[in-house]
Amino acid sequence: MAVLKYVVYGTPGCGFCIQAKRLLEQNEIQFDYIDFGDVTSDEQNMLMEVAGKVFRTVPQIFKERTDGLQYVGGFTELKEELK
Repeated sequence: MAVLKYVVYGTPGCGFCIQAKRLLEQNEIQFDYIDFGDVTSDEQNMLMEVAGKVFRTVPQIFKERTDGLQYVGGFTELKEELK
């Protein structure tokens, strides 16, 4: 399935969030950035269900695909995926 865009959930001032956004920009990959503080608890629960884990850090990065969301991980996993 095709990746429509990446979605980065982060917080202001988070170094790894900034690096993730910069990496996507450098690779000219379309993405949305969403402040995790603006995400409702219901949305957080849905994202954690997709990821299969409880979030303890940011960023949390997903791929928005034609068949739904796919969990990527954090900055390290994104960097590895884009090699």
